[in-house]
Amino acid sequence: MSKPNLFDFNYTLDLPDQAKFPLNLREQARTVSDILLNDIQNTEDYIILTGFTSLSNLIDVFGTKDYPQLQTLRIVIGFDPDERVGKRLPHYSLPTENELPRGRAVEVSSGRE
Repeated sequence: MSKPNLFDFNYTLDLPDQAKFPLNLREQARTVSDILLNDIQNTEDYIILTGFTSLSNLIDVFGTKDYPQLQTLRIVIGFDPDERVGKRLPHYSLPTENELPRGRAVEVSSGRE
């Protein structure tokens, strides 16, 4: 009997329906993106739980297409702290944190003056 190769994958597996268990499998033309974009397109209320590294993907998804049916979008961005590295982050006062790059306060930009 031959020793199994870690790089071999049996693509004839009976996998769950793509809508219930999305995977990126090029050989079967399965992509998570297709499922997520369809979900966002066809819902009024959506929540996204993601890591900080996916922020650029969110900008690509919501910055390039309109979702007229979507009324509420909640995004929770988390991260995995790396306890091996002690980081010292610069301290900013609250007023500085509330300023946008153009110098406008968040309340003014949001219409809540």
